[in-house]
Amino acid sequence: LAQALGGGAAGARGATAATPAGVDAATAIADAEASWDDLQATLEAVEAAAGVGAGGGHADGDARGPLSARAMLRLFDGDSESDVRVTLYRDHAAWCPYCQKVWLQLEEKRISYRVIKAPLRCYGDKPASFLAKVPSGMLPVMELDGRLVTESDVIMRRIEEAFPDKSPMLPPPGSEQRALADQMLKLERQLFGRWLQWLTSGWAHEQGMEDFEDVMDATNDALTVVSAGPYFLGEEISYVDLAFTPFLERIAASVPYYKGMVVRGRDDGRWPAINAWFEAMESRDTYRRQKSDYYTHVHDLPPQLGGCAAVDAGAKYRDEVDGAGLGWGQLTAGAEAEGHSALVGVTKEALVYPSDVSGVAGGGPVAARLEAARSLLGNHANVAKFALRGAAGSGMGGVGARLCDPRANVRGASEAQAGAADAALRHATAVLLAAAAKGAGTDVADGTVGTHASPAGVAAAVRPGNAAASLPGDAAVASALYLRDRVGVPRDMSFPAARQLRAALNVVAEACCE
Repeated sequence: LAQALGGGAAGARGATAATPAGVDAATAIADAEASWDDLQATLEAVEAAAGVGAGGGHADGDARGPLSARAMLRLFDGDSESDVRVTLYRDHAAWCPYCQKVWLQLEEKRISYRVIKAPLRCYGDKPASFLAKVPSGMLPVMELDGRLVTESDVIMRRIEEAFPDKSPMLPPPGSEQRALADQMLKLERQLFGRWLQWLTSGWAHEQGMEDFEDVMDATNDALTVVSAGPYFLGEEISYVDLAFTPFLERIAASVPYYKGMVVRGRDDGRWPAINAWFEAMESRDTYRRQKSDYYTHVHDLPPQLGGCAAVDAGAKYRDEVDGAGLGWGQLTAGAEAEGHSALVGVTKEALVYPSDVSGVAGGGPVAARLEAARSLLGNHANVAKFALRGAAGSGMGGVGARLCDPRANVRGASEAQAGAADAALRHATAVLLAAAAKGAGTDVADGTVGTHASPAGVAAAVRPGNAAASLPGDAAVASALYLRDRVGVPRDMSFPAARQLRAALNVVAEACCE
């Protein structure tokens, strides 16, 4: 596959996936034997055998269910839709750090709200209806009791004022705790500034690293001022934590990838209080369900910031995040041992599961595979059409956000290519279900997807048995890789699920290339 991609991970970081070099355009693959209905039935059987509730009793995006990036309405504590006072305007892809902290605040305070989504400028045009309300086009925006409020810090303070009985997150004005909080919020801005300057600069690397390390040391020290910890103001999460969250999350992702420095779980033990803070945040259902992953962040930051400057020391981290090493090999690389917040790979990225997986047969990896399969099955027609863009060979259309590619189209795709894209997704879903069943120790999937339980089995399954059942292999590979490279967290699914889906798509693409 590395040869087919034209250089492995470096190719994966390139432009929109099209027919990979090295794949014979005449090569055919077999249609997947299992239909989408067959796969849905298999999913339900494996979920039952593994002890996984389908969505925890709630449909994904349910207003009263667990937090989902797809939810357009959130209701708490007996509120009905007529009780909702807040509308949050945030970005479609859940990339915006300023939207994230307002979103997290509403969830932590359990304030019912509606969501209206608009694209960031780097991946699309704002709707005219939004620009009529907010001519600047800036996100986030809050509408509270019919009045618009802009700028994240102003929005957050207005929320604190408007909902004083909903878990206050700022200490009272004039108190010692408030003075401490204000100092820490100034430190957050210093951390943001030092990180941004170093990340986007191609010069004075050593000085930029030293300046960044100094403010990271100060941030670590700030987390020890209130000895009870693990949050900035002690045992309870506060406004200060909300302010730091988006940028510490992006720092942990971007600094290894671009600058070659691991932030979490360092071998030298540096920044232990920051490590403890991450673990505390990842124990919260609110945060673990909106947290992104390293792959999404390292590719969503450049179009937002105008570029990030990489150094040679980050090469091994870039390779892993972009699919080499453990990154996309988890179906066959001992994933069964991984639990919540396990730090994996050389990047030490935390596997944050969106819900408790302790009761799932086979643990987190099984739950993640089932989540990925459920996401594909729940929207397979639209996902197949999206993946088909890879085979159609459409360009970016002037938008630099590769993960979104909003102006791509499938107008040039043939019916055979569409069939190949759909077949590739069914093969990938079968891979996920077979691996989940194996991990859960059940044979309920053997009848429909048993052939997909190993890479060799997948390779055999994609070989056409007769000409009538064959489909263009180049289109299947291009579609699988296009989707693999554009799975977004948390927009599409959790990081553990995205990791498993990328691996499954990789397995199918490799099988088609053999």
